[in-house]
Amino acid sequence: MPPFMDQTTQLLNGCSHEAERATIVAGLLTGLRNSLPGNASSYLTNVVESIYAVSGLLRDVADKCQIHISRSRIVIEYLGVLLPCLSRTLRDITSHYDDTSRTKDVRCRRMYHVLSNEMPGLTLPGRFILYTAFLRLLRDLVVRSQNFDLNNLDTLRRQILELRKARNIEPPAPSNQLVRRELAMTYLEEPVVGHWAESIFTQPLPSRREFNKGISSTSRGYGDNKQLGHFEVPADAQVLVKRPFDNDRVCIIFYLTTTDSTPWLFMRTLENGLSWVDILGAHELCIKRIRPSTLCLTKWDYTNSRIKAWADLCFITWEEMVLFYNTFVALKAQSPQTLNTDPCGILKGERKLFQAQILEGNFHHCLTVLRDCETRGLRLHVSVWDGEFKDWPVWTAFVSPSPSGTWVGRKSRKRVLVRNIEPYVFSDIYQRARTARPGAKSLGGGRLPGSSEAFEIHFVHEEAALRFKDMFSALMDQSATESSEDGEPPVM
Repeated sequence: MPPFMDQTTQLLNGCSHEAERATIVAGLLTGLRNSLPGNASSYLTNVVESIYAVSGLLRDVADKCQIHISRSRIVIEYLGVLLPCLSRTLRDITSHYDDTSRTKDVRCRRMYHVLSNEMPGLTLPGRFILYTAFLRLLRDLVVRSQNFDLNNLDTLRRQILELRKARNIEPPAPSNQLVRRELAMTYLEEPVVGHWAESIFTQPLPSRREFNKGISSTSRGYGDNKQLGHFEVPADAQVLVKRPFDNDRVCIIFYLTTTDSTPWLFMRTLENGLSWVDILGAHELCIKRIRPSTLCLTKWDYTNSRIKAWADLCFITWEEMVLFYNTFVALKAQSPQTLNTDPCGILKGERKLFQAQILEGNFHHCLTVLRDCETRGLRLHVSVWDGEFKDWPVWTAFVSPSPSGTWVGRKSRKRVLVRNIEPYVFSDIYQRARTARPGAKSLGGGRLPGSSEAFEIHFVHEEAALRFKDMFSALMDQSATESSEDGEPPVM
């Protein structure tokens, strides 16, 4: 491994180590805060929240540096400035907390005053605001965010160097300022290509149907793990989606290698304060719902000729589970590496209430109405009707828990208007086609066409349009819902 990669691995592991330390320190301060009167503990609330934010940002930066390994060359220099200073702060807080010769109130006040007086104008809460702002800019640099500000990053860097000097922490090794700025600008000038998956989890959820906590389980990763920095990810990798589980103990990142449009899954798990990573292509994995709140990603174990679990992912809400499931199914179906696939946007435990053929521009699609047996949630699911891409998910939309009587209405014999739905789209082709239609808005941004924010569904058969409207009228009556019979609906 070249010296650059040795340094990268060391600093990425340092991020994981300090993130774990920050989580522990935040937990200690939470206990201290809860044992003190309100006035004495009020300032600790902001400190605790900032320390948790620092912990999450450290892991986020490390995760994305692993994927954008070529850009980590510039980021590790900034991490080398931050980590020793942050580590000293966390250790000093721990020392004050462990000083049992003083009462908790005195420990709290002494910690605040000592750490706030080390550098003029920088209080203890302000110090963590500095750390979080610095880390957010590093994350923006790694992912080439439009919010990145190189001048602001260098200003914060100088403040941290001043804090290091005030605390007698040795300065980092000399660096070439010009080289650092040139590299940063080079990464920012790289072209950014949008992808439908990037908007899936940025839309606010229209509803949150939480699973019964009594049936929840713990997320786990079972990959063939290596430490951060040991995977060689192509330089053209594009992060699409990042989803943490169990307070970031497990993290899944979908990314795309843009030269061949192959989607990959990066899994990071935490164990004994260290981050462990495994990476597999979407084409190498399958997904299924194994418990009401849990999805399982599986792979083929060639050694033992059997299916093997790769990750168990526990969700808080049904909506997030649906979006994750469909994102995976769509990415796998669209992967050029996938040879055989059975794309399906219907989760185990969801019941079909309705199904019919619809027209969307020049596309023939299948509209299905699904009800989740666990949460009683309703959603519209649209997939490709026939041809090579039959059953591929196109979009889904969640139905409000309490739709009004005007939620659905007929526009004509075959056209129905549905109001106040937020479609989540799993296809760039469909999104571009809808955007190109007169009066239509981009699906990626939320609601669809019309000043009344109504979504128009064009059924192939008049009977299906009538049956769709009547079904939702009946579903608004809870007794009708409970008495509806099981079984597959007729296809129109």
